[in-house]
Amino acid sequence: MRGSSSFLPSFRQDRHLPPLAGRASRLPGGQGTEGQSDYKARSLAASLALEDNRRGGEDAREPHARAQAFSRGSNRLAKKKTRRLRKAFFAGVATLLPTVLTIFILVVCFNFLDEKIAQPITSFIRTQLSSDFAKDQYWSKVLGYQEWQLDQEVSSDPLHEGDIPFEEKVIAHVPSWLGFCIGLILVLAVGIIFKGYLGRQLLRLLEGWIQKIPLIKVIYPYAKQVTEFFFKEKKTIEYQTAVAVQYPRKGLWSIGFITSEGFKEISKEAGTTVVSIFIPSSPTPITGYTILVPREQTIPLDLSVDEALRFTISAGVILPDQQKPDEGEGANEEET
Repeated sequence: MRGSSSFLPSFRQDRHLPPLAGRASRLPGGQGTEGQSDYKARSLAASLALEDNRRGGEDAREPHARAQAFSRGSNRLAKKKTRRLRKAFFAGVATLLPTVLTIFILVVCFNFLDEKIAQPITSFIRTQLSSDFAKDQYWSKVLGYQEWQLDQEVSSDPLHEGDIPFEEKVIAHVPSWLGFCIGLILVLAVGIIFKGYLGRQLLRLLEGWIQKIPLIKVIYPYAKQVTEFFFKEKKTIEYQTAVAVQYPRKGLWSIGFITSEGFKEISKEAGTTVVSIFIPSSPTPITGYTILVPREQTIPLDLSVDEALRFTISAGVILPDQQKPDEGEGANEEET
């Protein structure tokens, strides 16, 4: 009976069962002690039944709880694997993208030169070698006189027309890369010719005629200035170095190139020498902004033009080694 006392408190909490105190006199048969024992036995049975019902409910909920816990664990594991795969994918992209972009740019440039320069030159050569004059004067020497006479006889025979296409012989003797090589030689020849005194005078005359054409005169001068800025060999000292200037407001630094001395009126108003600075934009350094800044407000940088352009094109990712902060300086800044 002592073991049954532990179930009585929980049983007494049931509102439908009144407390045991004062009920012994109301037990059936007027038997106080025996009735009380019988009542306690029934109370114990009821308590055990309630306990079994409670445990049964918990047991019924356990499979659902285990399923929920398994589902949460599976979701966390799937998210972890997804994060790892995403990191691996972006690491692969970061590794391959520079090489792929380099190959893409080279292929685009090569295709442009081949399509716009090499192929027209090659087609022109093949067309000229296919003319009647070339057939008699050139191919008789290349193929040999007897073979050339045989080709003429076969070609003139209607029964054998098309058996030996003459165009195939021309293509075999004129490879496609010949036009590309000739194009490079022509570019080199133009550079040699117009580099001299007479060439410069002739170029100045041609540019004067070009700038009289309505539409071209708006585009040509600016295109020439940009190309001279990046490809001209004889540059002033400002063109060979980059400078830092606070732009577009104080506290924000931008990298630019000093292109020339500024306007005389602005320098007079400012009371100091004002210089013109071209600030290229990322990732296309051909476009940008031109600002006028007092020379003393510029900071010359230990950067070449190529290094500054790489910094601009990469949006600051490619930083020259001489401009990288020392590890000790970074550690000191973190400590402060």
